[in-house]
Amino acid sequence: PVVTYNPTKTENVTFTLTVTDTDTGDTSSASFTVQFLVPQPVSSVDAGDDKTVKPGDRVTLHAQATPDRGVAYTWTGPAGVTLTDANTTNALFTAPTAEGDYVFTVTARTKVNSVTDTVTIKVQIPLTSTAGNDKTVTEGHTIHLNGAGAHGTGPYTYLWSVDSSSPAGAGGSFDDATSSNPIFTPGNAGVVYTLQLEVTD
Repeated sequence: PVVTYNPTKTENVTFTLTVTDTDTGDTSSASFTVQFLVPQPVSSVDAGDDKTVKPGDRVTLHAQATPDRGVAYTWTGPAGVTLTDANTTNALFTAPTAEGDYVFTVTARTKVNSVTDTVTIKVQIPLTSTAGNDKTVTEGHTIHLNGAGAHGTGPYTYLWSVDSSSPAGAGGSFDDATSSNPIFTPGNAGVVYTLQLEVTD
């Protein structure tokens, strides 16, 4: 016989055939199970949390669809960024050398529909600092320091100090130790000072 069945969800259905001998009344039965796979719409997809990485880092993107059965994934990214395994839940790429925000889109598809989500990956060079060039001054003169911070997130705060490697009792003072470019007054003549700059973002 031909059996017509229209399932509305994925399910297992068992069919049983019973044969009866009309002369003796004996019966025999056999069963088999059919799994009906019904495509379900995907309601959402999560591209993961935004994150910050360094240039050259190997970055993994992860997507999760709801529900996740029978879902195909496709990742796309900015021009110039090469994605590996772009048709899986976990795509990979190498962070570009240029700082900036890079937006990636994942599309989750079923036979019924598709949904998308985005994630932003910020490429950022780690914080660096410079205390300027070494200087020599004559006795009685002050030194104008030229410190700076770069990269990181900013804004920066600065803190100058006389490093412990300087001679004991060398003295010396800053007009504003929290400025990037303070004036330093040596405490004694003939002393080689090591000045330290700490930059925080």
